[in-house]
Amino acid sequence: MGCSVLLPFDGYIIELLAQNSAQSTSTSLPDLNDQQGNIFEDLDDTNMQNVVEKDINAENMKDFPDLNILNEIEEPPAETATPNFVPFIKALENASLDNPCEQLDTDMLNTIRNPPQEQLSIKNLFLAMGNASEDTYNRVRNAVKRRHPDDDILSFYQVKKLVTELTGISPLTHEMCINSCMGYTGPFALNTTCHYCSEEHYYTNSNGKQVAKKQFNTIPLAPQIQALWRTTDSAKNLCYRENYTNQVLDELSKSSGHRNNKSIFRDFFDGKDYLDAVLDKRIKPGDMTLLLSIDVSECWIYIWKHVLIGGFIPGPNKPKNIDNANRNITFLSHPFFALATADGPAMACINGFVGHQGKNSSQYYPLLQKPTDYIVADCDHNDRNLTELLMEFTSKKSVEQYNENLKYVGESENPTDFKRRWLNTGICKPTILSSLSPKHRLAIPLCFPLDLMHLPALNIPDLFIPLWRGTFEYDKTDSRDSWDWVVLKGDVWKEHGKQVADITPYIPGSFDRPPRNPAEKINSGYKAWEFLLYFFGLGPSYYKNYTKCVCGILVLLQENISFPELKESNKLLISFINEFETLYIQCRADHIHMARPSMHAIANIACETERWTIERTIGNLGEEMKQHSNPFANISERGLQKSLKSGAQNLGEGYVLQGKENSSYSIDPCEQAALRTYLENTGANLPSTWKVSITRWAKLKLPTNQTARTRWKEEASQGLTRCSRNVMVCTLHSLQIMKYTLQNTELGKPLAMVACYGPRNEGLFQKSSKTYWTVQHLRANGIKVIDIKSITSVVMMAPDPRYSLFFRDGTEKDRWFLMQKPMQRISAMLDLSDSENGELVDGA
Repeated sequence: MGCSVLLPFDGYIIELLAQNSAQSTSTSLPDLNDQQGNIFEDLDDTNMQNVVEKDINAENMKDFPDLNILNEIEEPPAETATPNFVPFIKALENASLDNPCEQLDTDMLNTIRNPPQEQLSIKNLFLAMGNASEDTYNRVRNAVKRRHPDDDILSFYQVKKLVTELTGISPLTHEMCINSCMGYTGPFALNTTCHYCSEEHYYTNSNGKQVAKKQFNTIPLAPQIQALWRTTDSAKNLCYRENYTNQVLDELSKSSGHRNNKSIFRDFFDGKDYLDAVLDKRIKPGDMTLLLSIDVSECWIYIWKHVLIGGFIPGPNKPKNIDNANRNITFLSHPFFALATADGPAMACINGFVGHQGKNSSQYYPLLQKPTDYIVADCDHNDRNLTELLMEFTSKKSVEQYNENLKYVGESENPTDFKRRWLNTGICKPTILSSLSPKHRLAIPLCFPLDLMHLPALNIPDLFIPLWRGTFEYDKTDSRDSWDWVVLKGDVWKEHGKQVADITPYIPGSFDRPPRNPAEKINSGYKAWEFLLYFFGLGPSYYKNYTKCVCGILVLLQENISFPELKESNKLLISFINEFETLYIQCRADHIHMARPSMHAIANIACETERWTIERTIGNLGEEMKQHSNPFANISERGLQKSLKSGAQNLGEGYVLQGKENSSYSIDPCEQAALRTYLENTGANLPSTWKVSITRWAKLKLPTNQTARTRWKEEASQGLTRCSRNVMVCTLHSLQIMKYTLQNTELGKPLAMVACYGPRNEGLFQKSSKTYWTVQHLRANGIKVIDIKSITSVVMMAPDPRYSLFFRDGTEKDRWFLMQKPMQRISAMLDLSDSENGELVDGA
């Protein structure tokens, strides 16, 4: 998925807007509402191919215009509130390792220019202890010394110094304003007071010495990249980009430059903009592609994705193919800046766009349908077709329009003119990334992708939930009493919140944090993951418009997306956006504010990539950064090793049996019949008197890194664990639940005894855009035996409180509904690939 159709949603398509006036690094190797109908016709395959992937061949892949317009931009008027950023951009353009203003120490300079040649290998107590604190390290070291006094174990200080010397990685300390307004670097390096708040740079300590009031750290990128290439395993991993790219280009060359129905989108490297850079030789073998990710926490943290930590800025205020990896060679690697990702506040600081919340400023909202009797300058356009806009607005047009708009803003004559121009363009300053050479970065603004974490997990729920609750802000000419979509209010909202909380025991532990009662906790630090599970798994699936949004986004959150899935997602999301305007905006000028940019932004994400890296890294930093340990260990391998230590059995392909029962188990008659049926269907010739005892296992670890538990094990825990026995099986259209895994020398291979759910209600499934999968439990009538490796994932099955809203004919009894973990394969649900249709079973 690339960045090839539309820009992020910061006000770039002016026709959609309606205004509401209220350097090189040397490295070495080793309720179902009938009114909610579709607005547009479905996209056909040809049109969608053009949207997702333009023709790719060496002849038509020329450099997009990346105009060097900074020299043409006049400095903003002195009296504007926006500072002049051009000097900072110019300073970065002229940056070098020998910069006298920001000098690097001799050792680091030597490491960058003359990288260590030996393979990097550090094995000692320090790294073995992983995330332990300094105090823990010292206590363990002292205990070992008491037992083995002759052993030479380095002190904490000594081992840290050794790691730094071996890797060449060490932080650089810089000075900054006490209020985190700015760093005393670049053009501000010699300032004695803060440019923004006038706070003094230094204070005088007890020894009469001038000391900076506050500091921040950066971790240079070059030594980190060099260290990655100095271990055999890591160097092999770094060949992933080049190998993957060659596979994509080979596929495209065999299909005339098009992606087809068998194409799978897995990575940024599937994107056209990236492939352009490769074919134009701006990215070469051995080059590293970089992703910068910034987020606002208690401090501002930015990382380079491998994951490499870039630095920490104290808060709380925001700052104003190497074919053979075993060859010992030294080569030049030109880092290529691919993407900059961030949450909303941080992205506004990076990309130079205005954002959507500003004091004393007008607000723009994107609309396709013109409000009735609405005449406003620059916004008086006819209704627009979103599909046509998406197909017309290419990467090339994005770059051209951005450059034109930036120049236009830079030519402002006074503060009033400046404000008018940034309102019209959404640009308030040039991005600092324009200082990077166009040869070594994606064009601006293509390097600013959508945020596929906060957009679905926070922005979309924050739009819908207040609408459904009737707490959304409204205009004085409007009345909430006329909002027929307000259903979650009063006791209904409280009961809904209780139902969400009551589902917690049924949500598998592998789903991570379950959503809390939204009626009580939604304004008390509700986490992004909670919103994701709640809104996209437990929401009102009887709203047709809402379910199109759910299905479309869940497809895009998968790690692997097929071309048919991508087309389906695009179709659903475009339909959702058009219907949203019809249902909620209703061509009313006093409803314009309901068209938040996030609602239209999702039209672009079929061509964007998902991003959760920074959030996960922040969550781990408190542990990982206690030591200079390696935070990139293979989690799956670590879990596998841990499992095997406890007597588990590795079945291969990522399947591991755990918790073997000590004694054999005599199975019930219905289970005996199910096992006989399975064995006879696989060619076994069994006598009529055949009986067998089996050995049970408690848990099964899956390739998804999830652990499925069996019913007998979960019942033995007496409700102390969240239900993890419902599994998806790659067979027919039904659900199954794992009763237990079983093994016997007569059986030949491990099998699973399961109890099936019945067929889903197909009508509700289709009307809900294939998001509402509701079934009855077959209990003893559904016992069967399956191949253990046909189990693909652990899913949630919870009592269904919604089915009775539609049917009260007895089929509502013992009713259960499905939720799959976001970011895992949902092809079985969509029925887009016959080979991946899923059966749900219960380890009951």
